[in-house]
Parts: sequence; C-alpha cells; structure tokens
Amino acid sequence: ACRSGTLGKQRYLARHPWEVAAYLNMHRSVYRRYEQGHRELPLWAAIKLADLYRTSIDYLVGRTDDPSPPHA
Repeated sequence: ACRSGTLGKQRYLARHPWEVAAYLNMHRSVYRRYEQGHRELPLWAAIKLADLYRTSIDYLVGRTDDPSPPHA
C-alpha cells in the first residue's frame, strides 16, 4: 500500500484525499484504492505524490523509513 494516506494525516502535510485525487487528476474512489493497496500505484502517480509530499518514492512504497527527499 502507498503511504500517501499516512503522509496526508501528518500535521504538517495535512491534505484531504479529495485534494490529492484532484492533484493527480483522478476520481477519489480510484485514489482511495491506491491508498488502501487494492490497486498498484502507477509510476507517474508515485512521482507526483513524492513531489507533493516532498519525499522519495522509496518512502511512499515502504522501501525506506526515511521520509527525507533524495539529494539531487
């Protein structure tokens, strides 16, 4: 499952699911399926979410516990 729901609930990154769905240009129900792990998150959506939450794709998908964005 994607950590975007967890990120969206954190105080400094508070975002409503419908705002994130709109940012990704998709219906709320589709976004909810990604959050709940019922659908695989497409790469383009992972990139946009990482940018939105200022974190790495690895953090979003649970490959690291460090939410810091990668250094360019």
